[in-house]
Amino acid sequence: MLKVGIAGLRRGHSYFLVFSHLPETEVYAVCDPDEELLHLFEKQYNMERTYKDFAEFIEDDFDIAVICSPLPLHYQQSVTALEAGKNVLSEVTSATTIEECESLIKTVEKTKKKYMLAENYNYMPFIETWKKLIKEGVIGKIVYAEGEYVHDCRSIMRDAKGNLTWRASLIPILYCTHNLGPLLYLMEDACISAIGLSTGVNVAPELGAMDMNVAIFETEKGAVLKFLAGFSIAKEPMHLFFSIYGTKGFLETDRYNWSTHTFLYTEHIPNLQGYISINSPTTHPNAPREALLGGHGTTEYFLARDFVRSILEDGKPPIDVYEAVKYTIPGICAAMSIKEGGKKVEIPKLW
Repeated sequence: MLKVGIAGLRRGHSYFLVFSHLPETEVYAVCDPDEELLHLFEKQYNMERTYKDFAEFIEDDFDIAVICSPLPLHYQQSVTALEAGKNVLSEVTSATTIEECESLIKTVEKTKKKYMLAENYNYMPFIETWKKLIKEGVIGKIVYAEGEYVHDCRSIMRDAKGNLTWRASLIPILYCTHNLGPLLYLMEDACISAIGLSTGVNVAPELGAMDMNVAIFETEKGAVLKFLAGFSIAKEPMHLFFSIYGTKGFLETDRYNWSTHTFLYTEHIPNLQGYISINSPTTHPNAPREALLGGHGTTEYFLARDFVRSILEDGKPPIDVYEAVKYTIPGICAAMSIKEGGKKVEIPKLW
């Protein structure tokens, strides 16, 4: 039985439920600076090992550290956990600078512990369907891909006391893995250069939050990839959008109902005059009932299960540290480009 410690109980609540129901794991300890939240877990789940201080928490005796704290803390807490002998499942993104990416890789290599990025959109059922179609050559060679993540987060850019949260100062393009992760996985590719632009601060100047960022990436295989991110923008409801063009067709989500169906066009079907609609639920067919206890459909159950299996079987985590950096570092370089007025930035190959 693997013992699990979870840091960050707001986002971490989903993983608390998942790991509590996996037969190979038990949630052993939890950590959060919010005392009220800790008391709630003590009362509701009879948790005895609760910590406000991460340094004390990480020295406790457990096997897996699940890092669900705010994004700016992911890198340092992951490194601290690895050095303390823990295997690490980290929420997105893995780091915020190139130097942090390099350090994270070196730490995983030095400690020889398992590290996985919890990029749940890689586990969406439609991504699995698209992967099969691409492998079969249904859309041919991929030449272009596009992703969008637009989510008005202004309501959570201040805490209950009115103080600005980390989301207010976040450069949107840094939060790129929900799109880049699935796209690079489908393309079996990596980004080699980035150009980034920003619309500036127009919607919420009182928060100082950028409205939207857009980036253009070149890939190792010669494709072009575009990504749009916006978290301080007048848009409801939130949406993610994915589009992949190949030499023989394309795959695309519905901008407004991406979680119910996606579209395919292919020249492999003669005289096809329109799109083929593909069913794309967020829950996996035949998933066990406990898989619904996590978040984002059933994705978090399956990624947690895969991570546990990689530890027990001493295998490669599906989104290991090299894949994590491959998904994270393009956003870092695009943010650098934005600061340099849209100058092209080469992306270092760390994987």
